[in-house]
Amino acid sequence: MSAVLGTGFSSFSCDSPSPSPFHPLRPSLPSLSDPALMSTWQSARRAMLSCKEFARSERYYIASLHSLSSYEESVPPALARVVHTHVPSLIAASQSFVDALARDSSSWGTANAFLINWEVIQSAFIACSEALHSLDLDAETAKSLRDAVELPVDRVAKYIFLFQDILTHTPPTSSSWSTIQRALQSAMWIARMCEDYPLERVPELEDSDGGSL
Repeated sequence: MSAVLGTGFSSFSCDSPSPSPFHPLRPSLPSLSDPALMSTWQSARRAMLSCKEFARSERYYIASLHSLSSYEESVPPALARVVHTHVPSLIAASQSFVDALARDSSSWGTANAFLINWEVIQSAFIACSEALHSLDLDAETAKSLRDAVELPVDRVAKYIFLFQDILTHTPPTSSSWSTIQRALQSAMWIARMCEDYPLERVPELEDSDGGSL
Protein backbone atom coordinates (compact mmCIF):
# COMPACT_ATOMS: atom_id res chain seq x y z
CA MET A 1 0.00 0.00 0.00
CA SER A 2 1.33 3.41 -0.90
CA ALA A 3 -0.49 5.05 1.99
CA VAL A 4 1.68 5.61 5.03
CA LEU A 5 0.77 2.99 7.62
CA GLY A 6 2.10 4.96 10.57
CA THR A 7 3.92 4.17 13.78
CA GLY A 8 3.98 0.54 14.80
CA PHE A 9 4.50 -0.85 11.28
CA SER A 10 7.58 -2.31 9.72
CA SER A 11 9.34 -0.14 7.18
CA PHE A 12 7.69 -2.03 4.31
CA SER A 13 3.97 -1.99 3.48
CA CYS A 14 2.24 -5.17 2.34
CA ASP A 15 2.23 -4.15 -1.31
CA SER A 16 5.78 -2.81 -1.45
CA PRO A 17 8.29 -5.00 -3.29
CA SER A 18 9.71 -7.62 -0.95
CA PRO A 19 13.39 -7.21 -0.04
CA SER A 20 13.85 -10.97 -0.31
CA PRO A 21 11.59 -13.96 -1.05
CA PHE A 22 13.07 -15.56 2.07
CA HIS A 23 12.00 -12.74 4.39
CA PRO A 24 8.19 -12.34 4.14
CA LEU A 25 6.70 -9.07 5.23
CA ARG A 26 5.18 -9.10 8.70
CA PRO A 27 3.60 -5.80 9.72
CA SER A 28 4.17 -5.25 13.43
CA LEU A 29 1.12 -4.89 15.65
CA PRO A 30 0.05 -1.24 16.10
CA SER A 31 -1.24 0.27 19.29
CA LEU A 32 -4.55 -1.32 20.29
CA SER A 33 -5.72 2.11 21.49
CA ASP A 34 -5.77 3.51 17.92
CA PRO A 35 -8.77 2.02 16.00
CA ALA A 36 -7.74 3.58 12.68
CA LEU A 37 -4.24 2.16 12.88
CA MET A 38 -5.59 -1.22 13.95
CA SER A 39 -8.02 -1.30 11.01
CA THR A 40 -5.24 -0.43 8.57
CA TRP A 41 -2.99 -3.07 10.08
CA GLN A 42 -5.71 -5.71 9.83
CA SER A 43 -6.29 -4.89 6.16
CA ALA A 44 -2.57 -5.07 5.43
CA ARG A 45 -2.34 -8.40 7.22
CA ARG A 46 -5.36 -9.82 5.36
CA ALA A 47 -3.89 -8.82 1.99
CA MET A 48 -0.56 -10.36 2.99
CA LEU A 49 -2.24 -13.65 3.92
CA SER A 50 -4.00 -13.79 0.56
CA CYS A 51 -0.68 -13.24 -1.19
CA LYS A 52 0.84 -16.12 0.78
CA GLU A 53 -2.18 -18.31 -0.11
CA PHE A 54 -1.60 -17.56 -3.79
CA ALA A 55 1.91 -19.02 -3.61
CA ARG A 56 0.95 -21.95 -1.37
CA SER A 57 -2.04 -23.05 -3.44
CA GLU A 58 -0.18 -22.64 -6.73
CA ARG A 59 2.60 -24.93 -5.54
CA TYR A 60 -0.03 -27.48 -4.46
CA TYR A 61 -1.68 -27.17 -7.88
CA ILE A 62 1.61 -28.00 -9.60
CA ALA A 63 2.08 -31.04 -7.35
CA SER A 64 -1.43 -32.29 -8.16
CA LEU A 65 -0.77 -31.88 -11.89
CA HIS A 66 2.39 -33.96 -11.58
CA SER A 67 0.43 -36.69 -9.80
CA LEU A 68 -1.93 -37.12 -12.76
CA SER A 69 0.49 -39.56 -14.41
CA SER A 70 -1.02 -42.34 -12.28
CA TYR A 71 -4.55 -41.03 -12.90
CA GLU A 72 -4.14 -41.55 -16.67
CA GLU A 73 -4.01 -45.31 -16.17
CA SER A 74 -7.54 -45.51 -14.74
CA VAL A 75 -9.53 -43.31 -17.16
CA PRO A 76 -10.88 -43.73 -20.70
CA PRO A 77 -8.16 -43.46 -23.37
CA ALA A 78 -9.60 -40.24 -24.81
CA LEU A 79 -9.39 -38.49 -21.42
CA ALA A 80 -5.92 -39.91 -20.83
CA ARG A 81 -4.77 -38.37 -24.11
CA VAL A 82 -6.14 -34.96 -23.10
CA VAL A 83 -4.38 -35.19 -19.74
CA HIS A 84 -1.13 -36.28 -21.37
CA THR A 85 -1.33 -33.50 -23.97
CA HIS A 86 -2.31 -30.54 -21.81
CA VAL A 87 -0.81 -31.15 -18.36
CA PRO A 88 2.75 -30.15 -19.42
CA SER A 89 1.59 -26.71 -20.58
CA LEU A 90 -0.47 -26.25 -17.41
CA ILE A 91 2.58 -27.12 -15.29
CA ALA A 92 4.85 -24.80 -17.29
CA ALA A 93 2.43 -21.87 -16.96
CA SER A 94 1.90 -22.44 -13.26
CA GLN A 95 5.62 -22.85 -12.57
CA SER A 96 6.39 -19.59 -14.34
CA PHE A 97 3.76 -17.90 -12.17
CA VAL A 98 5.24 -19.42 -8.99
CA ASP A 99 8.74 -18.31 -9.97
CA ALA A 100 7.51 -14.74 -10.41
CA LEU A 101 5.67 -14.88 -7.07
CA ALA A 102 8.91 -15.93 -5.36
CA ARG A 103 10.63 -12.76 -6.60
CA ASP A 104 8.04 -10.46 -5.00
CA SER A 105 5.32 -11.72 -2.65
CA SER A 106 3.74 -8.30 -2.02
CA SER A 107 0.25 -7.38 -3.21
CA TRP A 108 1.67 -5.52 -6.19
CA GLY A 109 4.17 -8.31 -6.86
CA THR A 110 1.45 -10.98 -6.78
CA ALA A 111 -0.74 -9.08 -9.23
CA ASN A 112 2.19 -8.25 -11.49
CA ALA A 113 3.36 -11.90 -11.46
CA PHE A 114 -0.05 -12.91 -12.77
CA LEU A 115 -0.15 -10.18 -15.42
CA ILE A 116 3.28 -10.99 -16.85
CA ASN A 117 2.27 -14.66 -17.09
CA TRP A 118 -1.29 -14.00 -18.20
CA GLU A 119 -0.80 -15.04 -21.83
CA VAL A 120 0.69 -18.45 -21.05
CA ILE A 121 -1.86 -19.09 -18.28
CA GLN A 122 -4.88 -18.21 -20.42
CA SER A 123 -3.56 -20.18 -23.39
CA ALA A 124 -3.00 -23.33 -21.31
CA PHE A 125 -6.27 -23.02 -19.37
CA ILE A 126 -8.50 -22.35 -22.37
CA ALA A 127 -6.93 -25.08 -24.53
CA CYS A 128 -7.36 -27.64 -21.76
CA SER A 129 -10.96 -26.56 -21.07
CA GLU A 130 -11.83 -26.81 -24.76
CA ALA A 131 -10.30 -30.28 -25.02
CA LEU A 132 -12.13 -31.55 -21.92
CA HIS A 133 -15.43 -30.13 -23.15
CA SER A 134 -15.05 -31.92 -26.49
CA LEU A 135 -15.03 -35.28 -24.67
CA ASP A 136 -18.57 -34.83 -23.31
CA LEU A 137 -17.64 -36.56 -20.05
CA ASP A 138 -20.29 -38.24 -17.95
CA ALA A 139 -20.93 -36.89 -14.46
CA GLU A 140 -19.01 -39.66 -12.69
CA THR A 141 -15.87 -39.24 -14.80
CA ALA A 142 -16.03 -35.45 -14.48
CA LYS A 143 -16.27 -35.76 -10.69
CA SER A 144 -13.35 -38.21 -10.64
CA LEU A 145 -11.22 -35.76 -12.60
CA ARG A 146 -12.17 -32.87 -10.32
CA ASP A 147 -11.29 -34.98 -7.29
CA ALA A 148 -7.85 -35.61 -8.76
CA VAL A 149 -6.96 -32.02 -9.69
CA GLU A 150 -8.44 -28.53 -9.98
CA LEU A 151 -9.72 -27.97 -13.49
CA PRO A 152 -8.74 -24.68 -15.18
CA VAL A 153 -12.18 -23.16 -14.54
CA ASP A 154 -11.89 -24.12 -10.86
CA ARG A 155 -8.32 -22.86 -10.55
CA VAL A 156 -9.09 -19.49 -12.10
CA ALA A 157 -12.07 -19.15 -9.75
CA LYS A 158 -9.52 -19.35 -6.91
CA TYR A 159 -7.49 -16.59 -8.56
CA ILE A 160 -10.59 -14.41 -8.72
CA PHE A 161 -11.44 -15.01 -5.06
CA LEU A 162 -7.91 -14.14 -3.89
CA PHE A 163 -7.55 -11.06 -6.07
CA GLN A 164 -10.94 -9.81 -4.89
CA ASP A 165 -9.78 -10.25 -1.30
CA ILE A 166 -6.48 -8.45 -1.91
CA LEU A 167 -8.24 -5.61 -3.72
CA THR A 168 -10.82 -5.26 -0.94
CA HIS A 169 -8.03 -4.81 1.59
CA THR A 170 -5.99 -2.39 -0.53
CA PRO A 171 -6.85 1.33 -0.30
CA PRO A 172 -7.98 2.80 -3.66
CA THR A 173 -5.35 5.49 -3.10
CA SER A 174 -2.58 2.88 -3.20
CA SER A 175 -0.36 2.85 -6.29
CA SER A 176 -0.85 -0.94 -6.35
CA TRP A 177 -4.65 -0.79 -6.57
CA SER A 178 -4.90 -0.41 -10.36
CA THR A 179 -2.44 -3.28 -10.94
CA ILE A 180 -4.43 -5.58 -8.64
CA GLN A 181 -7.67 -4.55 -10.37
CA ARG A 182 -6.18 -5.36 -13.80
CA ALA A 183 -5.08 -8.77 -12.53
CA LEU A 184 -8.59 -9.45 -11.20
CA GLN A 185 -10.21 -8.43 -14.49
CA SER A 186 -7.72 -10.57 -16.43
CA ALA A 187 -8.54 -13.60 -14.27
CA MET A 188 -12.25 -12.97 -14.86
CA TRP A 189 -11.67 -12.90 -18.61
CA ILE A 190 -9.96 -16.31 -18.46
CA ALA A 191 -12.86 -17.65 -16.40
CA ARG A 192 -15.38 -16.46 -18.98
CA MET A 193 -13.40 -18.11 -21.76
CA CYS A 194 -13.08 -21.37 -19.83
CA GLU A 195 -16.80 -21.25 -19.14
CA ASP A 196 -17.39 -21.53 -22.88
CA TYR A 197 -16.11 -25.10 -22.53
CA PRO A 198 -17.67 -26.19 -19.23
CA LEU A 199 -18.06 -29.50 -17.49
CA GLU A 200 -20.41 -27.50 -15.29
CA ARG A 201 -21.56 -23.93 -15.62
CA VAL A 202 -19.90 -21.45 -13.25
CA PRO A 203 -21.79 -18.54 -11.61
CA GLU A 204 -22.11 -15.24 -13.43
CA LEU A 205 -19.00 -13.16 -12.82
CA GLU A 206 -19.02 -9.45 -12.14
CA ASP A 207 -16.27 -6.93 -12.67
CA SER A 208 -15.02 -4.73 -9.85
CA ASP A 209 -17.71 -2.11 -10.60
CA GLY A 210 -20.53 -4.62 -10.25
CA GLY A 211 -21.25 -5.11 -13.97
CA SER A 212 -21.29 -8.42 -15.80
CA LEU A 213 -18.28 -9.26 -17.92
